[in-house]
Amino acid sequence: GSTPRVCEVASKGPIPDYNRKVSLEKRIWWGDFVVRVNGFFTALRTQDELETLMREGGNLEMVLRRPFEYRVPYLDKRGGPLGMNLSWRPRGTCVVVKEVCTTGAVSAYNEGALPGVQIKVGDYVLSVNGVTGGAKEIAMA
Repeated sequence: GSTPRVCEVASKGPIPDYNRKVSLEKRIWWGDFVVRVNGFFTALRTQDELETLMREGGNLEMVLRRPFEYRVPYLDKRGGPLGMNLSWRPRGTCVVVKEVCTTGAVSAYNEGALPGVQIKVGDYVLSVNGVTGGAKEIAMA
């Protein structure tokens, strides 16, 4: 499976109530990764199982991880393909890098980039050329 992300924080409900009671660094933010729910690793559960866990009554304990965001300044794809395969969910707000090919603009970028800012399998793409919001729109940008 994959690790789900927070795609929206509503204005009413338990999460905004929690956010009002804690310091900024402990708040739940759009884009946070949900790593565990009530002790269960989310990557090992189906979406239906996670929704059931989150809707059950009682206390909800979540472990979140903040994403490390960086900008890739320029990918020159005039000479050929971008060189990566992407995946996304129809209602998603980002796309996931499923494969980085050995040729293409991404491979050329990675050759000159520091390891911490290379494009890798499992990276989430939040925006392309200023396009954000829907995963399909980001993938097609």
